[in-house]
Amino acid sequence: MKLRHFDCARVFIALIVCVCPMYGSSAKRSVADQYWHWRGGKQFDRLTTIHFSGAVTDEGVPGSEETWMSARGMYWQREASEQVTTTVGVNRAGWRTNLSGQPIPLSKYEISCRHEESMLLFAGIFHGAAGAHVAALTDESYDGSRWAVLRVTFGGPDTYDLFINGSTGELHAVRLKQDRRVRFAVYDDWRVVNGIGLPFSIEWRSADASSKSRFQIKTAAVNISIPEALFQAPNDPVRISFGKAADSSGALSFDFVQGRRIFIRARINGRPAVVLLDSGAEMSVVSSQIARAAGISCGGKLGVEGRRRVRFGIAMQECVHPTGHDQHFRYHSSTDGSRENRRDCRRGD
Repeated sequence: MKLRHFDCARVFIALIVCVCPMYGSSAKRSVADQYWHWRGGKQFDRLTTIHFSGAVTDEGVPGSEETWMSARGMYWQREASEQVTTTVGVNRAGWRTNLSGQPIPLSKYEISCRHEESMLLFAGIFHGAAGAHVAALTDESYDGSRWAVLRVTFGGPDTYDLFINGSTGELHAVRLKQDRRVRFAVYDDWRVVNGIGLPFSIEWRSADASSKSRFQIKTAAVNISIPEALFQAPNDPVRISFGKAADSSGALSFDFVQGRRIFIRARINGRPAVVLLDSGAEMSVVSSQIARAAGISCGGKLGVEGRRRVRFGIAMQECVHPTGHDQHFRYHSSTDGSRENRRDCRRGD
């Protein structure tokens, strides 16, 4: 059947009416599309690695930081202050160094967290990389402004919420909820590097903003291969030795309190002290009174977060010597009475 010219005109007008609103200037892009364009569009899609270096201030303590990230979840970071240097490396496996420079393997969960964090500044999260899923949430207020919120998940319970300017597409912050712990990464001073928008200021905040760490980036580079050597865990710098060519301390006395705490009578720089043995602690901690009595002086300060955020003085030398020479350990428990056992503290235990 042939259409008359009038009918054809009506069909053509109908098509214009139906199609034009999809592409007209009044149409609003989705928040994800706005963010994608704001970060650089197709150039953003081609982003594979980011390298940052600059100055960091952690609870008022100055230092330097270098960070590598990749769209595949590779992550490497070194943070150094006057007294302490810590490093994290995550590729197929993962490790970090403690305050003494000893490499400690990361758990599977810790590796997963680093992989996911590393991918948040890349476009792959919008294309399902590593199982990423993006969903729009209701708008929220943060830092005195209203933001569109996109939630990124990777198939687990942890969530990453992107706070985006609904008008421009600018990313203001990411709320990270990992293992039920909430913190924020707040981005500022965005600049264009090789056609890609990158933040030159990143501030990490606790959920209540009581603790903050700011990374002020001085140089940024993109799409550079990350040296594989960075992901090799360093050698352990700590060496344990015993006097008189012995390979152990011999049996030591200790008090076993409440069935769960081990206290050892020791000397710190020749001063008597009772110390709590904590095999999971990353550092040896003494009160300021004991430090003064033992002649330990602090060379700097460091913010440490456990149950609450506190600041510690850092002393780079430790001299702790057990004083017990009994052949048996003495256990004391308020519920089980007393009992005896024996263990030799050998090198590497």
